[in-house]
Amino acid sequence: VGCYKSRDIGFTGMCCRHCGGQPGFGRYFPNSVRSLAQTTTSQTILKHVGLKCRFCPPEIRQAILELQRQQAEKESAAAAAPAAASTA
Repeated sequence: VGCYKSRDIGFTGMCCRHCGGQPGFGRYFPNSVRSLAQTTTSQTILKHVGLKCRFCPPEIRQAILELQRQQAEKESAAAAAPAAASTA
């Protein structure tokens, strides 16, 4: 999510609060405030905290994975609903 190497020193970014953005992980330098709202940015951050960060507390990781599971379930049900309605 945004290549930080081309950014000027002092460019605003974010890092994981659990690992402090150790080299190669958990640092995010979006191009703009608008890009923070993009799905790619959100998914990258959630993937880091939910799967990659070795310092994330287990209860935080479990909460994120559970929310992702619930969202996938909801999306699956929503996708199946129109198909079921058209066959009735």
